[in-house]
Order: sequence, then structure tokens, then C-alpha cells
Amino acid sequence: MRRKRKPARYVIRSRSEDPKQALYISLARSLPFLQYITKYIV
Repeated sequence: MRRKRKPARYVIRSRSEDPKQALYISLARSLPFLQYITKYIV
């Protein structure tokens, strides 16, 4: 059995959708995490 680094859904989405759209999705996912960091810094 081999391990999959990324879930199948993510791979299919990134292939089917435009690269820009995939980038926006990744930004939207990382945004709350960034806000969490900025709160600690400030």
C-alpha cells in the first residue's frame, strides 16, 4: 500500500479547475491560519 500525500479530491479539483482558482482556494484555506499568526504577533 502506498501513501497518498494529497487527497484524491484535491488533485482532481486542481486538474479540472484553472490554476488561478486552485491558488485562490489554497489562499482561502490558509487565510484563517494567517490571521491566527498575525493576532499573536500583534
